[in-house]
Amino acid sequence: MNFLAHIFLSGDSALIKVGNFVGDWVKGSMISINAKYPPEMAKGIRMHRYIDNFTDTNDIVINSIYRFKPILGRYAGVAIDVIYDHFLAKNWNQYSNISLDNFVNTFYEYCIQYFDILPKNLQPLIPHLIISNRLKSYETIKGISAAFKTMECQTSFPKKTNDIIEILKINYTDIENEFGEFFEIIQKSIQKEFFNN
Repeated sequence: MNFLAHIFLSGDSALIKVGNFVGDWVKGSMISINAKYPPEMAKGIRMHRYIDNFTDTNDIVINSIYRFKPILGRYAGVAIDVIYDHFLAKNWNQYSNISLDNFVNTFYEYCIQYFDILPKNLQPLIPHLIISNRLKSYETIKGISAAFKTMECQTSFPKKTNDIIEILKINYTDIENEFGEFFEIIQKSIQKEFFNN
């Protein structure tokens, strides 16, 4: 699961959404996180870690990842995170009564509102996230191609965007079906773990 899915799975709380979004930039124990961040933001960070663990150990996701292992190795899971966000964005109306435009624009507003408490190493990336409308861009293959290109430039992600897109196109329907099956499962798991009191 990548940015869009993490935010979507967070429910209605702004700070839980922000916490779930920043999870990759926050290190340390939950004890230290609870001491440093507001309670709902800390809950979002804990939710982020739960989602990552749940995703990484799910057989459906592992099957999706397997298709990209030959060209990406250990980065295949990162590619699937982005690709699954593509299918969430593409099929957004199946999952939300709020338009994708409204959802992402509201989240960008949260990023600005809570900018000062975002991890310092994340703050420089926020303007690009908003200007490029990264979350909305996942809706198209062109958008996720741009995301992969950005990752190639800014991280150690392999320079294999064209190959990733070719494999995705060949397996498009199967991966989309895998996403749909998995997303139903993880929504139920998140609801049970974090929202059923």
